[in-house]
Amino acid sequence: MIQRMDTPLFPLHVVLFPGSAMPLHVFETRYRALMERVLSDDRRFGVLAIRRGREVGGYADTFRIGTMAVVEQVQRAPDGSMAIIVTGHERFAVDVRLPDDPYPVGEVTILDEQPGEHPSKELPGARAAVNGTSASSHAFTATTWSRRPCPTTSSVHRSRSRPR
Repeated sequence: MIQRMDTPLFPLHVVLFPGSAMPLHVFETRYRALMERVLSDDRRFGVLAIRRGREVGGYADTFRIGTMAVVEQVQRAPDGSMAIIVTGHERFAVDVRLPDDPYPVGEVTILDEQPGEHPSKELPGARAAVNGTSASSHAFTATTWSRRPCPTTSSVHRSRSRPR
């Protein structure tokens, strides 16, 4: 089912994935207004990764695909800022980015995505890619930034080098 709606948008320099949780500190006036709307409605807003621009104090060019966030916890501070925890739900596409007034809003379509039939088939390749990248990253860091690796770093590197 395709569902279109006007949605408050929260651009960030991180990606919120469906099923994951994320803490946010809401302090800008425009995003406080966004949260007041969200909290008085269905507690949902869209999180989009920033392509170019800044999170604070201006317009940010975002990617078109984002994740719907649901506010799970709110802690209000005396200064009006909020510490919130959101969880990612379904993904969406921005059809039209509306003018910020005072916060970003877009006409979005919820994507009709089905989970993969056999995600476990991809797991060995993904695990190998992550382990290879992690080992390469560790080797680069240990040799580039330190003349003498610390014992913990050396033992982690050795444990990844052993056959399993």
